[in-house]
Amino acid sequence: GKTHLRVIEEGDFWIVRSECVHIQGRYGTNDAGIPAVIKAVAVGGAFLEGHALVIERAGGRITWDGKDILGDFPSTFGLQGLIQARYDGGGEHVDPALRGLALRSVEVELSLGVRLTVNRWPDHLDVLLSMRPLVGGQDGHCGNHNGIAEDDDLDSIKARMAGVRVAANEELFSTAETSSPRSPVVSMDDCTPEERAKAEELCKKVDLDEAAEWSQEELDAYLEGCIFDVCFAGEGYAREDAVIEEQMVARVTLSSVDDCTCTPGVTTTSTTTTTTTTTMTTTTTTTTTTTTTTT
Repeated sequence: GKTHLRVIEEGDFWIVRSECVHIQGRYGTNDAGIPAVIKAVAVGGAFLEGHALVIERAGGRITWDGKDILGDFPSTFGLQGLIQARYDGGGEHVDPALRGLALRSVEVELSLGVRLTVNRWPDHLDVLLSMRPLVGGQDGHCGNHNGIAEDDDLDSIKARMAGVRVAANEELFSTAETSSPRSPVVSMDDCTPEERAKAEELCKKVDLDEAAEWSQEELDAYLEGCIFDVCFAGEGYAREDAVIEEQMVARVTLSSVDDCTCTPGVTTTSTTTTTTTTTMTTTTTTTTTTTTTTT
């Protein structure tokens, strides 16, 4: 399944939380005053043997266990079996609205097939995350990836996890910039009927190159996320959401079909046909993944 997070909050949140894979996002406000952009992303847990990767926005740091890596542009960093990372101007623009700008992007391949594309901008990150479902379960802003999109709404995720904010004793952001203060949460109830109708019209007008191959559930999920983004971030997000959705489909197609499980020091795989990709956008730190890839 694919998850489009619909959250406008600030602070440190669980993007993915499982027994062995920990991915956290730090959401804040960008220079234009748009809330819930991704300011930093952190990855850790037993699947990295206790190591932690933190990527901050341009001008910030990229660290491994608190020590600076990828300090030069371009540069690479790797540890066999754990991480292969590249920082350069290649790769894809996660946010299609920024394709005209020179790119500084970190491409990361981690254990268990976890992949991150992180575009670094002066006031935010655009993040595209793909991974396989984990045996034993997982949750967070990217959902539980059980193939049932309906139980990955924000209220359901909060209920399962008793909240999705990262507790102080579980923080991976010890080296990252200071977290933003908490901000109010918005929902579709805050979008007026007139705004919603206009947003729905815009989203339905967008041509989707891959839409003919989507299920009705996938089309409904795309439309719901697009309407949310347009309501709270502006009309430009209608086309951006369409491009981001197509990126997600492409990642699903290219991803391995193995299902993964791990315990500290042990990694195994078993065959399955389910793959999941998450894009986070900024208003929808639906999210992180983009500037509207938090969406």
